[in-house]
Amino acid sequence: MAITHSWSRKIPYRQLDALFKAVGWRGRGQSKWRTVLRRTNHAYSLWDGSKLVGFGRLFYDGAMCGYFDISVRPKYQGRGLGSQIMKALEKKVEGKGFAEVFLFPWEKNPGAVKFYQEHGFVKHSGMILKRHSNPE
Repeated sequence: MAITHSWSRKIPYRQLDALFKAVGWRGRGQSKWRTVLRRTNHAYSLWDGSKLVGFGRLFYDGAMCGYFDISVRPKYQGRGLGSQIMKALEKKVEGKGFAEVFLFPWEKNPGAVKFYQEHGFVKHSGMILKRHSNPE
């Protein structure tokens, strides 16, 4: 079956949670996904029929822009789908004049840094405020 893409933010949360679990992340559940997708500026998804196989999104405020949730199901990795997501999202940031465009690679995926560097990102550092972070 051919892989199709969509820019719709109307993605069933169960599909997103299943994709996240497939790559080793925690699901977010319906309430968080509803909020996340409503506030997301652009969401790009890849589908094998009715199955979500890849996803990435952009969130920006006019000055800063972040890439979030870049993911491809392991069974579909190595086919250029991650690069397709990155290129599609980059087209949305081109010419916008953001002060900074960033992402935070998942530390349990050491290959991610190299992948993102191949797409023009440079290594940087970041921190989170744990006491006010609630992933679930």
